[in-house]
Amino acid sequence: MISSISLKAFLNTLPGREPSLNQHDWVIGQLQSLRQGSSLLDVGAGCQPYRPYTSHLKYVTQDFCQYSPLASFGDQSESWDYGSSIDIISDITSIPCRDQSFDAILCTEVLEHVFAPIEAITEMLRLLKPGGLLIITVPFRSLYHMYPHYYYSGFSSCFFSTFIEKNSFPLESLSIQPNGTYADNIAQDLRRLIVYLQCKQVFGLLRYFLIAVTYLVIVILKYIPSSALGESTNGYFVTISKPS
Repeated sequence: MISSISLKAFLNTLPGREPSLNQHDWVIGQLQSLRQGSSLLDVGAGCQPYRPYTSHLKYVTQDFCQYSPLASFGDQSESWDYGSSIDIISDITSIPCRDQSFDAILCTEVLEHVFAPIEAITEMLRLLKPGGLLIITVPFRSLYHMYPHYYYSGFSSCFFSTFIEKNSFPLESLSIQPNGTYADNIAQDLRRLIVYLQCKQVFGLLRYFLIAVTYLVIVILKYIPSSALGESTNGYFVTISKPS
């Protein structure tokens, strides 16, 4: 019998890679680009998956520390481990630090769990030094998770460009990179279905038939120009450079 873990590993060797792997690689690249000794605030740090990549930085964590998540689609975990102690326990829109305290701020897959995301971004920019970097990842279309603190299924690129415009930041201060294409977005849903069936112990030829059909569809979609399919992605990688 193939476990759900080994099935996920196998699926990630095929087209339509798990989007969280792309996100992980991108965030690590951003952290490695920060200069030695820079101060970094990890906002909504949770279980602190990026702590191992911050040994060259002055790493500070913040979270509201109120998660006790229920099992969600495709994820049977029933516990939440905050790992090492959180340095700052506060609401994300009111972090008790002085203005311009940090060289960089990291906020990954957090804003969909924040009731007031605009206020949260404004607060993070307050804490950022001039010339500092705000590093954000958000979903474009996600499923319910981390109940009951789940308020938005995702964000569009327009959300960030409009925020920049309304706050009179220069356009070049914003960088937005999509995490995958329409085909990858479809792959994510089909992968969820396959893993869901695995968790529900739907085995036999049906599972392998679905896997084969899934990746045939993905390969076909890869040949369709993204411009013909409109905006659809797994999420966005965003950086905002605070003007000096």
